[in-house]
Amino acid sequence: MLKQPITCDLDLLSEVKSRLSLSESDLESLMSAPIKSWREFKTYKPFFEKTKLLWYALYKAEIIPESFYAKYCKKRT
Repeated sequence: MLKQPITCDLDLLSEVKSRLSLSESDLESLMSAPIKSWREFKTYKPFFEKTKLLWYALYKAEIIPESFYAKYCKKRT
């Protein structure tokens, strides 16, 4: 099943190209580009991890939600 080519609704593909203002060649180059991990992009996550005590205090004071603290301040491997 994984080896079968992926099919897409042409109307949906047309809508995506329209909303993103992509030409056929632009879309083709995006789709054929190598897959990248989120780790390859610069983020603020290291900053949040280094200042996690501040964010923990803000979470305990109910200024930020627990989901923010859990997602951005705890180290993931």
